[in-house]
Amino acid sequence: LVNNAGANMGVNKVGDYDPALWAKVMDINLMGPFRLMNAFLHMMPSGSSVINVASRAGKKPLHSCSAYSTSKAGLIMLTKCVAAEYADRNIRANAICPGQVLTEMNLRRYEREAKAAGISREERMEQMMRTVPLGRIGTPEDIGRLAAFLCSEASGYMTGQALNVTGGQIMEL
Repeated sequence: LVNNAGANMGVNKVGDYDPALWAKVMDINLMGPFRLMNAFLHMMPSGSSVINVASRAGKKPLHSCSAYSTSKAGLIMLTKCVAAEYADRNIRANAICPGQVLTEMNLRRYEREAKAAGISREERMEQMMRTVPLGRIGTPEDIGRLAAFLCSEASGYMTGQALNVTGGQIMEL
């Protein structure tokens, strides 16, 4: 089971967030994966794998994206709970935590940030690339390769992990 949901609505600080938008972000990013896992875990055979696509924002908050960051942190913890609760059935659960990835959602973000700064989207993307030690924005294929590994028997002894795919933006012990 791969949960790949992501929405970031309303770019605000916590005290300025519209509660309805906050709830909608939580519903998509956290409750959506919960609902799918809740429905599927009862019928998944031994050896199955659950992959939740979280975000680096779940580990290090994005400024004025508090609902998104909070929902992705919750998804990381939900992943760990599933890993602990279903290990006795040999069902593994891991999270992928992407950083800058060239997706429609991030393109809209770069456009928004560029407009606010009075620069082009390309200039904003260049600024973002300078924050990535590997010097580039990731691709969906970068994430897909990790997902394929986590679905395979090659990762059969991994569970409860939140793996960064950030080009080095986040490096943990």
